[in-house]
Amino acid sequence: MLLSVLIAIVASTAALYIAFYLRGSKPADQLTLKLPATLMMGFAIAGMHYTGMAASSFIPTESGYTDIIPNMDAMSLAIAIAAVVILTQGFSLIALLLDHQIIEKEIALEQLTESEKRLQAAQNIAQMGDWEWDVLNNKLYWSDEMFRIFGLQSSEAIPSFERFKDAIHLEDQESVFRVINKPEYQKQPFSMDYRIISPNGNIRWFHEERIDHTDKHGQLTRRCGTVHDITGRKLAEKQMNYLATHDPLTKLPNRTLLIDRIQHAKSVAERNKNKFALLFIDIDEFKQINDEFGHKHGDTLLCLIAQRCMKFVRESDTVARFGGDEFIIVLSDISDIDTVATIANKLVESMAEAFILDEKVVIVSCSIGIAIFPDDQQDTTQSADTLIHLADAAMYQAKKSGKGQYQFAGVTSKAKKLPHQ
Repeated sequence: MLLSVLIAIVASTAALYIAFYLRGSKPADQLTLKLPATLMMGFAIAGMHYTGMAASSFIPTESGYTDIIPNMDAMSLAIAIAAVVILTQGFSLIALLLDHQIIEKEIALEQLTESEKRLQAAQNIAQMGDWEWDVLNNKLYWSDEMFRIFGLQSSEAIPSFERFKDAIHLEDQESVFRVINKPEYQKQPFSMDYRIISPNGNIRWFHEERIDHTDKHGQLTRRCGTVHDITGRKLAEKQMNYLATHDPLTKLPNRTLLIDRIQHAKSVAERNKNKFALLFIDIDEFKQINDEFGHKHGDTLLCLIAQRCMKFVRESDTVARFGGDEFIIVLSDISDIDTVATIANKLVESMAEAFILDEKVVIVSCSIGIAIFPDDQQDTTQSADTLIHLADAAMYQAKKSGKGQYQFAGVTSKAKKLPHQ
């Protein structure tokens, strides 16, 4: 009997150790590796049984059966015990298989949860949300990042097309819905940029990509899309465009933007049968000012000159820095030449007024050349550079005449000199 107990203890301990040791194994390995534990447990029971049976003796009775269980001989008892062992093993294997399936489902659920967390974190970092519309059941899904994009809490708001529509910037609504409703974009991928106004009033730019899914009959069943916050990119593009079209010192339009403004003014003048004037301004003896006061003060003076030029123009006009100490003013939709002469006269007088640079008084003068479109450029097919060249030539005529005055180009040529104060 002691041997029976010893076998049971050793085999059971080994089985329990195997089962405990393999708790952290992968699900695919657990089923294979736990089988020895189950078999070991069965060996413990069977070993205990057969060792006990071998060590036991049965006393025959008159009926031929044992006294342990009525109406059962030794062989029947052994078979019964063996059947119980087999059933126990069978139930153990079934329990093991069920345990394996449960563990697999738990791990799969855990992996899915972790995957969703990683996706949510990635969307948050990329500032990209996703949505899905179940067309058949008319159900709309938004990711957590979509709610953040619209300034909403997922626990407090239900996603809807109305919320999307209300958030679109008023200036973008017409273009957005025109694209959405275009027949050629139905069941076809498309993308678009638009602005969204959040509940706190912030305006941000977004890029949306959309794709449709259909069944085998071509019927729309599902529509999916992503919405990406591109505000940073739009601001960078705007800054790059500004730097490409504006002078970094005076913040005035540079030559690139000036040419565009002149071409636009020509188109408007041709369409409305009116005129515009181009004033080419050069600061007299500016190099001497740089040499005397230094480039830092020279740059400050250029900024002050730009501010004075802005005092005499309308919002529809353009003041640009052409380069160095040269400025160009485009006066659109002028009624007569006298108006242009008046503005040029005010500019010359204004530049003659003293500038204060670091408590130092600086006196400058300017020479102005003026060209009128279309009076001085009859060939409207010529470029903007032609008109600039005419005004530049008139400016040099003003300098030759004594500086501190303006000069018209072509048939409108006349000069006026103002005394320095």
